[in-house]
Amino acid sequence: MWRLVIGRQKTSPDLLASIYYFYCSKLMEEMAAAIGAKADEQELHQKLQQIQAAFMKHYTEQNGTFKVNQEVYGDVTGYVEYSKESGFHGHTQTAYANAIYMGLLPPDILEAAGKNLSGLLIQNDRKLATGFLGVKPLLPALSSTGHSKLAYHLLLSKEYPSWGFEVVNGATSIWERWNSYIKGERF
Repeated sequence: MWRLVIGRQKTSPDLLASIYYFYCSKLMEEMAAAIGAKADEQELHQKLQQIQAAFMKHYTEQNGTFKVNQEVYGDVTGYVEYSKESGFHGHTQTAYANAIYMGLLPPDILEAAGKNLSGLLIQNDRKLATGFLGVKPLLPALSSTGHSKLAYHLLLSKEYPSWGFEVVNGATSIWERWNSYIKGERF
């Protein structure tokens, strides 16, 4: 019998939006540099520093753990991913993987974030618990923070949930959901 490990804790949408805001600004800075738009490049570099400082202040504890303020969500009636019981979280595989992968974290927090990411995976039986937004950056984030062995384990695993599980169950492409096929039944 497989234990469903996906979706225990939903990553805060505002935390993810902040990470993506940084990443898009970073890409724009790179484009400005590539075309020789020095003034734009400098302005975007300053914006990146402001975004990073705001992210660190709002979402990061002194020890490098990500946090969120549950009170900011107000009335979320109709928001299918949120419940007052489970809330949104910052201390998730998705949050750390994205922040590491997108280069948001300063060096003094990067190591702690890598340890938090690997720790969350180890707590979860070395199984991923990400959704769509966390799966792409997961393996590169682990490798870039010194956890390549764990990244290879995830890549080569054939246990549920994993890419290998999909392959041994006849997948010819990545499933939309990790639990799309269990014991011969589609969900």
